[in-house]
Amino acid sequence: MRVGGIRPLVSRPVGPAAGLSVRSAHHHPRRRAQLGNPDRQRRGDQLPQVARSARRPAEPHLHHAARKARGGADEDRPAGRTGGLHLPGRADRAGGGPVYRQFPADHGGRLQRLHPGTQPASGGAGMSGTMPSPLVSILIPAYNREREIEETIRSALAQTVRDIEVVVVDNASTDGTWTICQRLAAEDGRLRLFRNDANIGPVNNWRRCVAEARAPVAKILFSDDRLEPAYLERTLPRLQDRIAFVFTPAKLVDEAGEPHGTIHQYFVDTFPSDTFVFEYLSNFGNLPVSPCAALFRTADLRDGIVSDLGPGPAGSSAADFEAHGAGPDCLIYLTAASRYPWVAYVTEPLVTFRRGGITSDLVASGRFYACYHHALMWFMRSPMAPTAPRLAAAALWRQEVRVARRVIPYEEHLRAYGVKPAC
Repeated sequence: MRVGGIRPLVSRPVGPAAGLSVRSAHHHPRRRAQLGNPDRQRRGDQLPQVARSARRPAEPHLHHAARKARGGADEDRPAGRTGGLHLPGRADRAGGGPVYRQFPADHGGRLQRLHPGTQPASGGAGMSGTMPSPLVSILIPAYNREREIEETIRSALAQTVRDIEVVVVDNASTDGTWTICQRLAAEDGRLRLFRNDANIGPVNNWRRCVAEARAPVAKILFSDDRLEPAYLERTLPRLQDRIAFVFTPAKLVDEAGEPHGTIHQYFVDTFPSDTFVFEYLSNFGNLPVSPCAALFRTADLRDGIVSDLGPGPAGSSAADFEAHGAGPDCLIYLTAASRYPWVAYVTEPLVTFRRGGITSDLVASGRFYACYHHALMWFMRSPMAPTAPRLAAAALWRQEVRVARRVIPYEEHLRAYGVKPAC
């Protein structure tokens, strides 16, 4: 099969000036990546020790700070600080220094918090007083998920990066979801529970989750999905200064848990944000729309949840978008991509999505693509959208990388065409 209608490249190392590797989605030169299902859309303190095996995994996409600790970083690559990771929130963007540092594997691969900080607890079940702010907030909006919610929460708590909080906001469930959450919260103090007095709709519940987050980095996890234990270990070190977000492929299962392949596979581990936008416009469904696939800065996640998109061909209102989330979810990605020049990708499928629900209803009604097209046009008319020359240059960069079978430095590529970089 082809990814985006174009063959994935074979595995081939590239020169140190590029700092990237181009790989097929399955790490094998003769295997092809599977094309993702375009219908995927979901509704919806101690120093942490990162567990690592004695044998280093075959990982072609290690984060660049550790890899370049002795040799510096390339001028146009998103390198961050050598040996450190800067995760700016709103207050930190003026220049605050790294939130934590990950040492290379030969130093144990451990994560060390550099600025612990404290923050008042915001009223979650079982929480009181002043609590240390965690490294990452995993946010689970939930409604009537008594069959799946325990597996979802346990997958979040099982992360090898231990300095986390798991925030569950129950949207006035009428089944046993809240009771299960309370039982799990009694077992692990990192689980913080909140409950809405009335159902506020899925998108507003996403907002409530983000409002309760205390960490500078956050991830939405829908209440019927699950994470692999190494999700944060593999994605968090990649979220450097100039990276908008980090995403992974997703394993797809049906409502019975039967596997249906892997979606959202890409061919290079770091690529321009403008190219991400171009892929959305030209090959929608190849890249993720569900925010569950990615790790974001909390401030970007908060700002990216937009539902008032004005009139469109589907006749949708803000209330319609808030009722199903088809459109607001992809705008989380596009808004973050407009703020940083690069997007990062980890090749392993570290999250599992469950098909069905509101997505199937939208597809059956014929409104699925109309909602997403409405959201894409809203973004392209906004000041956040890349200019036409930048969008064209991003498309050409993707094509030239595939033909050359090596990564072409993007800012050098822009200069060759006389295009001014975004930032």
